[in-house]
Amino acid sequence: MGGRSESDYREVAFEREGKEPLHGFMRVDRGMVIVRGYGGHKETRVSSSPPDFIARLLLSELEKASRKESDQKADGREENGGVDDR
Repeated sequence: MGGRSESDYREVAFEREGKEPLHGFMRVDRGMVIVRGYGGHKETRVSSSPPDFIARLLLSELEKASRKESDQKADGREENGGVDDR
């Protein structure tokens, strides 16, 4: 089986009260919901929940992980006097 193309994904945006909307891409393939966004991807089996609901949850998890990683990088720079030792 060949790789998936960009056209297999559809862009999604989910509004959230009091927060920035979630933005990403999703597709449903062979019983799996697959999302991409915030520098990563996640997938899970479709359950009795609608695929869009599952995609929203997965994008929320990706966004949270991305924010945590950014915060950790910023904290590391502050601890090193703003100099990145890498």
